[in-house]
Amino acid sequence: MLIERLQTVVDTLAQLPTEQQERLSEELEDIIDEALWDAQFADSRSEALFDTLVAQAQRGPLLPFPKPADMRDRDTEEDEEDDE
Repeated sequence: MLIERLQTVVDTLAQLPTEQQERLSEELEDIIDEALWDAQFADSRSEALFDTLVAQAQRGPLLPFPKPADMRDRDTEEDEEDDE
């Protein structure tokens, strides 16, 4: 159920050309996403979740940063071996 003011805005938006409706819809989606994101961080349960994630990351194996040679595709390596 929409509040009356929001319903009035939606009715007004419906009278706009489709392109403007699309643009405003995208902006509203961004605003809603940000509001939901902020609400999740404000939730008192989030702190415990983040504490758990940090603890897991600190316990986990630390992997060395990959070297450029480690990031090559295996297909490229096989092609180079075939060329030799």
